[in-house]
Amino acid sequence: MRNRIIELEKSQRDLGAFIGLLRRCGDGGAPQVISSIRNMQGSSDPHLIVDHVVRDVILQEETQLSQPLFGDATSPMSHYGTTSRLPWKTDEESLPTSSAPEVSDWTTVTSDNDFVTDLLDVYFTWSHPFYLLFSEETFYHGMHNRKLKYCTPLLMNVVLAIGCVYSDRFEARKSEDDPTTAGDHFFDEAKLLLANEQGVSLPTIQALGLMSVREAMRNESTRSRVYISHMIEGIKTLQLHVLPPPDSPSTISEAEVQARTITLWGCYCLETSSALSNRRITALSGSTIELPKPLILPELENTPWKPYGTLHYDGGDSEMAQTSNKYTILLQSSLLAGIVDEITTLLFSSDDRIEDEQLNLRHERLQKWFQDLPAELDVQNHHIPLPQVIALQ
Repeated sequence: MRNRIIELEKSQRDLGAFIGLLRRCGDGGAPQVISSIRNMQGSSDPHLIVDHVVRDVILQEETQLSQPLFGDATSPMSHYGTTSRLPWKTDEESLPTSSAPEVSDWTTVTSDNDFVTDLLDVYFTWSHPFYLLFSEETFYHGMHNRKLKYCTPLLMNVVLAIGCVYSDRFEARKSEDDPTTAGDHFFDEAKLLLANEQGVSLPTIQALGLMSVREAMRNESTRSRVYISHMIEGIKTLQLHVLPPPDSPSTISEAEVQARTITLWGCYCLETSSALSNRRITALSGSTIELPKPLILPELENTPWKPYGTLHYDGGDSEMAQTSNKYTILLQSSLLAGIVDEITTLLFSSDDRIEDEQLNLRHERLQKWFQDLPAELDVQNHHIPLPQVIALQ
């Protein structure tokens, strides 16, 4: 009976896998699944057939999605050309709308300002501190002033899609009676906007990073890796990880430099985490990054973090409210990512035997990083530590 139960459970998982594949592929991909099954005529084991079909379909899907998104990343014009929409340009693009920004400027999914405000609040409370891929300050500046170099409809829709995951409102779901569809309507619009992108910009890179995060939250690891791959492609297209040539005629403000720096190091942390979890070396080595670490500005560090969206919290004072320290956390995350970068290279770059001394050296570096954490990130110093500080440690 025990063996029979195990076999039935396997058959149930197999059936679920086939249904999932057919749903993912749609009408156009169904023949591919059938063809893969026919190719396994020599096998009578249904579990081997399932493994083969799933592996075959996912491999083809990943190959199709992994095609270059931004063209030739090695072309100098991709960085300095007039169509690259780089933040290096002194002119700023704005949406052709009235003076007062509206929700409809950024998404067609909803026109409810209060709903969007709620989603932004929960996103910046529960997701942004963990994956800080852009400056919250410049995002809101771009949103309220309709500056597309800081905020775009693509980026906005991805942010709102992730915010829906933390929302209890029924309109946060594409199908109100199905909680698994939370944010799908915003994400669908984001994918459509991404497909229509002309060139690459800083918000495009930020959006791609968040799209990978959102797919990882849904256990879509293959699609998550693809979006990260496009994110790295965009970074290299914009040459975001290197300093501009001394003779470059373009000038940018300090705020723009900081915005680019935050995005670069946030993406580096995300890519390093992905590389470790997928047992591969990083596609963006820390040794190639020329930009300095993000600045720690007191006026930004001292902004309060409040537990927006939690039960009984009304938006006012709370014993959980405290200094955010968001860029200190990003700085420490980037330092930790540098060590992890070395570890993934050591573990996954070759099949050579790893010497004990090499492992001990990295272990000592990890211990020193932990010991050198600033006092404000010490969980023992707070009666209710920030969730992102706990995650960091």
